Amino acid sequence: MYTVTKARPFDEKQTGMFARADQMLIRQYNFPWEYPAEEHNCLTKPSQGLTEYREEFWEEEIKEYGIKPDNFGKWLVDKNTPSEQILECVIRLLKEKVDSIKKWTGFRILGTTGKAGLLFIFELFAQPEDSKTVVYSDYEAPNVG
Repeated sequence: MYTVTKARPFDEKQTGMFARADQMLIRQYNFPWEYPAEEHNCLTKPSQGLTEYREEFWEEEIKEYGIKPDNFGKWLVDKNTPSEQILECVIRLLKEKVDSIKKWTGFRILGTTGKAGLLFIFELFAQPEDSKTVVYSDYEAPNVG
């Protein structure tokens, strides 16, 4: 059984100019605390790893959601943003890494402060339909604390 790294609770004060976020939960949807690694898939990719794509890449990939790169973090934490839409967006952002998995079922997005401001860590999760793995879609979960 694999146990994911515990995320720190979301704190909006840690997303601004003087932020000191470290593995802070931005949002999660259908994401586990523990899972059998041999039956499930999990992919982790930090946003700075996506900066190989120019700013235009971000704008192009997220424009259909009606957001700009500057507002991406606010869009993620907005409770009016459907989790399924965020899952679709994260799959798009990580498309070169996710093609081998046909059905991603959940995500978790963490925030960590870096030299360039708040950096995102995108995690995708896939589990078989018959899986008994417990997943969480909120901030009150055993994988947060």
